[in-house]
Amino acid sequence: TPEDWECLDGTLYIDKNGEPNLVFCHEHTQITDGTVCYVRLEHDLSKSIGKVTTLFAASEPSWADKKSAGEHYVTDGPFVYRAEDGELYMIWSTFIGGKYAQCLVHFIGGDIGENFEHCEPIFTEDGGHGMLFEDEGRLYLVLHAPNVKPNERPVFIELKYNGRGFEKI
Repeated sequence: TPEDWECLDGTLYIDKNGEPNLVFCHEHTQITDGTVCYVRLEHDLSKSIGKVTTLFAASEPSWADKKSAGEHYVTDGPFVYRAEDGELYMIWSTFIGGKYAQCLVHFIGGDIGENFEHCEPIFTEDGGHGMLFEDEGRLYLVLHAPNVKPNERPVFIELKYNGRGFEKI
């Protein structure tokens, strides 16, 4: 990530052409309205190459809280997932109504970039910073909830892919 940026939560994404990318958050503590960005990496993952691309800011989704000037919008924990039909999704976290939430983006065309849509959040019950994984053919979202120290615990939610996103089982 750029040396003068406050960044966190990098995740590796290999695009359709086999090129490695780092998807990460530019911290709200530095820019007020946190963003999710990506940058191409060398094949050996030793350094970034090219220019950082900002995908979106936390305030952009239609369901985002409307805040007063100077209040912070958080982006946390991006994680990229390719569904069985080739569609590409990314989960990420923010606060909605004062509660930590697990959000979802769908990249139209199956690759990371400017052509995407914000879907309805997956989980809005004060938990987030999740990852998706499969076990014995079943899809799970794991996240931490509640977002209150020291009560945070891993929560496992079985999901079903419906061709437009994910629903809880």
